[in-house]
Amino acid sequence: MYENNYNPNINKTIIYYDEMTDALINAIPDNKSNPRILDLGCGTGGLVTKIFKRFPKAHVVCVDISNVMIEIAKENLSDYDNVEFIQDDFTKMKFTSNYDAVISSVTLNYLSYESKKKLLEKVYDALNKGGVFYNADFLMPNSKYNDILNQRKFEEYLKEKDILIQNATDNEKTKKYTSSFTVLGIIKLLDSIGFKEIDLIWKYYSNGVLGGTKL
Repeated sequence: MYENNYNPNINKTIIYYDEMTDALINAIPDNKSNPRILDLGCGTGGLVTKIFKRFPKAHVVCVDISNVMIEIAKENLSDYDNVEFIQDDFTKMKFTSNYDAVISSVTLNYLSYESKKKLLEKVYDALNKGGVFYNADFLMPNSKYNDILNQRKFEEYLKEKDILIQNATDNEKTKKYTSSFTVLGIIKLLDSIGFKEIDLIWKYYSNGVLGGTKL
């Protein structure tokens, strides 16, 4: 599912994508100079570049189901030594442990509730004590009006950025048929797994960054 929905122009068709992913990277605690970080659905490696700007000594494990994405990520990240690439389905693969942070961006919304729950249980088990999980993703509105408001803001953004509306709107329609959660739904799921200090650290209409800590 994720491989079929990957958008190479994601930073152009998602409102304030760069700001959202900046918030995601800033959510990683800076109590270690060399954190071990797992990027789920790494795509072309854009998040990892941001990780190394903040943590030059980090060790990053990049996982993606698409071999094409992994090969592009390898090329884009060829200047960095502390990167490991795994081409696999992260919903089915076994995770190694001792991660200080697990992150993901616009990937988990394609998963069903059960798949998401099982994945986040694996994430929790893979984290060190004090480790964090944060996800930047689409958030389901709680009301029909907020859904309409989100769509209006999305269309305003496209006009402002002079982006082809039809193609981007098709992407937005696809998004609505995915398994996005409301903010409360994600908080309840993370809490049921054992995460603490759960917080929504960034939000702009239908996009947000939310996660928690393993204490």
